[in-house]
Amino acid sequence: MKKKTLSLQTHLWTRSCYSSSYELISQMFDIAHLDYYKKEVLNYFHFAFQNEAYKEERVSEVIFNSYVLFSVFRACYNIYVRPNGFEKRNLLHEEVEERDYYLSSLSREEFINPYLAIKSIYDIVEIEELEGTFSEIVRATLLDSLEDVYTDERSVQIMTYFKLLDACWLINERMK
Repeated sequence: MKKKTLSLQTHLWTRSCYSSSYELISQMFDIAHLDYYKKEVLNYFHFAFQNEAYKEERVSEVIFNSYVLFSVFRACYNIYVRPNGFEKRNLLHEEVEERDYYLSSLSREEFINPYLAIKSIYDIVEIEELEGTFSEIVRATLLDSLEDVYTDERSVQIMTYFKLLDACWLINERMK
C-alpha cells in the first residue's frame, strides 16, 4: 500500500497555511523552545495518569499546543513518507561528539541523521495510533481521569513523542 502525505492542518492554530513540513518545524520553534514542548507533553502524561485536572486557566493553551503538536506529528510523517526532501536539504551532521548529543531520547546514529529517528517510529507506529494515543492523553488531561478514555497496552509511550520532538529540533537547527 502506497503511503500518502497528509495535510498539516495548520489552519487550526495559525493563519498561515504551511504545506512544507520543514517550514512548519521552523515555525514550531519560533513559537516555543524544545524544552517547552517536552515539558507540556510530560505534563499531559502526568496529569492524565495521576487523575488530576490540568489548571482550568490553561485549557486553551493545552488545546493550542495539542494542535501544534498534531501538525508536527503529521509533518514528521510526511518526512517519513517522502525522505527525498530530507536528503536534498543535507541535514546530516557527521562530526558528532558524545557531549554534542545530550538529547537523551536519540541514539548517536539518530543524532547524526534525525530521519532515522522519524523512520524508526513510523516503521512501528501508524500515524493514526500516534495521534489517537496523544488525543486520548490530552482528553484525559482535561477530564482529570483516564477512566472514560480508551487506552490499551499498545499505547504510544512518552519517549516516542520526545524522540519526534528531538528529531524536529535537530532538523530546525540544521536548517538555519
